[in-house]
Amino acid sequence: MILFVLILFFLTATIGAAELADNKESRRIIFIALSGISAEDLATGDLPNIKDNLTKNTAVGLMNSRAGKGALDSASSYLSIGVGARARAGKFGNLAVDKGESVEFRGSERSFPVLGLNQVLSPSFPEMSRLNSKLSYTAIPGTLGDLLSQAGIKRAVFGNTDALGNYHREINLIAMDTNGLTSQGSVNRKVNDPDSAFAAIEEGLKGSQFVVLEYGEAAGIGYLRDFLTDHQVEVRRKRSLRDIDELFGRLSKAFSNKETMIIMVAPYPPIELAKSKLFQTPMIISAEGYKGLLTSTSTRWRGMVANSDIAPTILSFLGLPTPAHLRGRPIKSVTADDALADIENIEKKSFTNFATRSQLLSAFITVVIIILLTTTLIFLLGSAKTWSAYLQPLLLGLTFFPAVALLANIIDYPTPTYPLIIIPLVSLAAGFATWLIWRQNPIVAVAVPSLVAFWLIIIQLFIGSILERNSVMGMSSIIGARFYGVGNEYTGVLLATAALSLTAFFTKRSSFSKKTMGAIALSLFLILTFVIGFPSLGANVGGALATIALGIVLTLLLQGIRLTGKHALFILLGMGAAVGVILGADYFSSNSSHAARAVSSAKASGGGQIVNIITRKLATNIRLIKFSSWTNILSASAFAVIALKIGAAGALTKLNQDYSLLLIGIRAIVVGSVVALLLNDSGVVTAAIMVLYAVCAWFYLLLNSSRSPASQ
Repeated sequence: MILFVLILFFLTATIGAAELADNKESRRIIFIALSGISAEDLATGDLPNIKDNLTKNTAVGLMNSRAGKGALDSASSYLSIGVGARARAGKFGNLAVDKGESVEFRGSERSFPVLGLNQVLSPSFPEMSRLNSKLSYTAIPGTLGDLLSQAGIKRAVFGNTDALGNYHREINLIAMDTNGLTSQGSVNRKVNDPDSAFAAIEEGLKGSQFVVLEYGEAAGIGYLRDFLTDHQVEVRRKRSLRDIDELFGRLSKAFSNKETMIIMVAPYPPIELAKSKLFQTPMIISAEGYKGLLTSTSTRWRGMVANSDIAPTILSFLGLPTPAHLRGRPIKSVTADDALADIENIEKKSFTNFATRSQLLSAFITVVIIILLTTTLIFLLGSAKTWSAYLQPLLLGLTFFPAVALLANIIDYPTPTYPLIIIPLVSLAAGFATWLIWRQNPIVAVAVPSLVAFWLIIIQLFIGSILERNSVMGMSSIIGARFYGVGNEYTGVLLATAALSLTAFFTKRSSFSKKTMGAIALSLFLILTFVIGFPSLGANVGGALATIALGIVLTLLLQGIRLTGKHALFILLGMGAAVGVILGADYFSSNSSHAARAVSSAKASGGGQIVNIITRKLATNIRLIKFSSWTNILSASAFAVIALKIGAAGALTKLNQDYSLLLIGIRAIVVGSVVALLLNDSGVVTAAIMVLYAVCAWFYLLLNSSRSPASQ
């Protein structure tokens, strides 16, 4: 029986492998680059073929098209697709040549040898390899081409967007192998109309399963924009979109079968958007099983994918495994009533967020510093009693700001100016209303903005972080640092508000014993550790470390235990246990996050990758501490505390008598902020926001204590 089962298993496996091989050999992908078009073009254009197919076997989405290390050139965006990670192409990445072709290069004719039976070469591939070897993650130019070549899948590339004496042949960066070579095709002639595009694709499919084509009309309009009137630009763009739709219609009719995937994507945005760093472009996939909106586990965002997701999608469709070092995940689709309207709405919100966030956050940080320093000065001058009624609403308004910024994302603003006005005004109004209602009850006044922010973050986390997406303090789909879970800003808000809310509750309900308070605090922060760190919720491992550290410190302080060096061991053990459980759950999850992918990559490449990850996080932290404006909040807070300890010691003594439990919460927040600063990339952001809540609460209570009897 055992022998029979083994033979049967062997035969089944052999048949399955043969079927997979047959499937791989019969499948093909047509990839068309449409740089220079936007989501608005798709949503508002006259595109009957594309729109009709959205109800059948086609899905659309927006793609984050940013490249590696802040590179803004088109070649780096193209290269990132072929690498499966954000990459850098260097100065000459836009140049590719056909076999035997001479090109005008630096004022003279130059030829580059195309080796073997290959037809196209990107000659600067050695420099690309050097540039990307310096990145803190694995990014190998030619990855996709190499993987396809190793599987016996041939590649073909056609077209260019050459203009005004400049070469724009970035298209080969998607198809090339690690030697810069593609076996079939030609990049020295343009493909700018449906007939020539269709003919090139048919030619490519005769010998290749992966055909990559640059349909360059829209990009060419951008390069020639200085020589065209606005009317000419509009006419040519409309004609280009109609031609794209015609080409899509012809391809859909000719290759509408389960063996073919058609990908149409803008690797690079229109030039006017690229100049504003708005790296977000439309994408269309037509294949069996695709309908509605594109998404991936890289983003977990309906209608949003990353350029690093394309290579894994191609490999998956062709039945090939995806290496661990590729940072993207295969693109899938979800149903939608009006997919084009959805991506247009995402684009508008993301543009508003991108245009608003830096101005609003810079203004917010400036106001925070002014209020903290002003309050410190007023205390040192002995005028706290006179000014408390003015300062307290402002302090509450500052702590309402993150919650208001989260809720403000619900509104569709006509221009980016609106949130710049609405968010500060609503925050100030909320602070004033809270002070007016609970000015005789400072504990409740401090707790109200904390409770509002805490529950808002928790609720929106359990429904997919829908408020944090494209919030001015949350995730930006254009910046693309994070697409899901809870970001560093709102991790800081969540930790600080949890500690303040809990200690305010203990202050109002003073019947709890020290052990009971400690048990409640530890239970709450254990739950928060997994809410923040778990892959399907917060997916923020660095934030989870800060959470467990803050929880242990708060538990010890509430029980009247004085912190010593030995307690650092408890904190380290707690952090180790928490991160082990979270990474284990993440690693075996079907919806794994970036942390699990880092573990997989480290496992595949050994200890060097772990060192790279640690080095990257440290370098990011050091850079942000030096240059981030959030550091100024930490500096202003430290100055305020030191100045008041020296110049207003009497007021601090009275504060300790009046609000001892709340001060324990504030001290725990400060310790947690130090852990967040050290262990999280961009930890300065989390730490600054935690300290902001701690200092605003401290100042509010100090102002109240300076004008009120202790019995209040």
